[in-house]
Amino acid sequence: MTDESGCTQTNKVSPSGKIAKNTFLLWGRMLILTVINLFSLRILLKALGDDDYGLYNAVAGVVTLFSSVTTVLSISTQRFYSYESGKGNYSKLNEIFSKSLNLNALLSLLIVLLLETAGLWYVGTLMEIPDGRMEAVQWTYQFAVISLVFMLLQIPFMAAVLAHEDMGIYTVITTVECLLKLAVIYLIGTSGIDGMIFYGAGLLVVVLLTFLSYVFVAVRRYPECHYHVQKSRSLYRELLTFSGWTFYGSVAGVALIQGNTLLLNRFFKPFINAAFAVAVQINNAFTQLCGSVVLAIRPAMIRSYAANDYDGLAFLFSFCNKILFFIVSLIGIPLIIEMPTVMYVWLEDVVPEKILFARLMIVYVMVMAMHNPITTIMQASGNIKKYHLLADTIILMCIPLSYLLFMFGMPAYFILVTMTAVSLIAHVVRMFCLKRQFDSFSLYDYLVKFLLPFILYATVSFAVSFLFHRMVGNMMLRFVSVLASSVLTLSLPIWGIGLSVEEKAYVKSFFHKRKE
Repeated sequence: MTDESGCTQTNKVSPSGKIAKNTFLLWGRMLILTVINLFSLRILLKALGDDDYGLYNAVAGVVTLFSSVTTVLSISTQRFYSYESGKGNYSKLNEIFSKSLNLNALLSLLIVLLLETAGLWYVGTLMEIPDGRMEAVQWTYQFAVISLVFMLLQIPFMAAVLAHEDMGIYTVITTVECLLKLAVIYLIGTSGIDGMIFYGAGLLVVVLLTFLSYVFVAVRRYPECHYHVQKSRSLYRELLTFSGWTFYGSVAGVALIQGNTLLLNRFFKPFINAAFAVAVQINNAFTQLCGSVVLAIRPAMIRSYAANDYDGLAFLFSFCNKILFFIVSLIGIPLIIEMPTVMYVWLEDVVPEKILFARLMIVYVMVMAMHNPITTIMQASGNIKKYHLLADTIILMCIPLSYLLFMFGMPAYFILVTMTAVSLIAHVVRMFCLKRQFDSFSLYDYLVKFLLPFILYATVSFAVSFLFHRMVGNMMLRFVSVLASSVLTLSLPIWGIGLSVEEKAYVKSFFHKRKE
């Protein structure tokens, strides 16, 4: 997978200094947001209680099913920005901005119509709503719908920030957004208003302020972010085709979480929804972590593909895979082993269902993280129809399969077992799709030189860390011992054996840039 041209390849890939800077900023952002989000959940659970928190996630989940559109349109707009930049077609950027804004406005209208009809019907008739909570549910639902509209309209502006790789601005806006959400949670108990209603209204205000921030920055900094009426329809077809199949893939991912939330609400009591919601927060934290890696490298991968720099693309693909696996394993292994301690410190709660759901969710996350580099190359190519149709149809099978399992009386945690199983099958399909699209991709190298060795490193690390878990009695000393052993037993073999000479040089250049 790697080019034999040594350091020349690293220089060829992209401005490594900019990637290093953006990676540093995004990792810093990720750490800050993860700490804030995990701390926020602890306060939110106390403010709302398990039942209302589980109910809020079930209600908001109806709207969140459509929030996948925001991810899709953001990815699509960023892809076209980066691709045209790689081709040197800078004059086309304003057309991309204006037409994406038109599409977002139209989709906002269509989604609102659907949510205010079919969505309201589902909430009012099919959901299990405790007595006396229907009014709070209705208010919460409407706030979530309006929030979704602003999230859709901000996409062209946010995509411009990301496509220009201004990760410092992105980091500031998202960090302030997270802090404002924490402030809303703190104020729930002091407002005198129903907790669910206040929380939904507060999140709406935060979303509005975030939208205005992206608009202000984009209009001031980027010449292409000024709307012009577009009469040509040529780009619309490209945007819609790309967005349509990306949307299909995104819906599968969101349905895997939010659709299963609705299933749990239908078959089990609210405290199971709360346990799943806690696991989803862990999933979100890992997703942000993986997104920080991919977001820093993704524009360079797309530009390399557009410029036909396939050696550079292969290098970035290999490096991104290894870094992702290392990071999710480095954090995931000690968390799985020490989850009771983490739950006690984090939520002051050691309910068995929450611990089990959290552990299984981490396993699922470790599987799902590995699709990111493959998806990036497929999206860069633009040939994504078969890719999403095959892989994400498998993902969507989780919903009927879980339904059948629950009908036959299987316990709630089987929903996460099903999620992991279908994700493994889908990943195999993704690999074969990439092989057909990208000739330089070697299934043998991917399996024998990357996946199998790295799984072995993770297995050994888990075994050694679990041994420390069994030997050390003191809770905090045990946690530190497990964490330290995990870091050492994972880092040493990956650095010594797992990374190529070129990849080690790339890592060293990252730290060299941070010292300058």
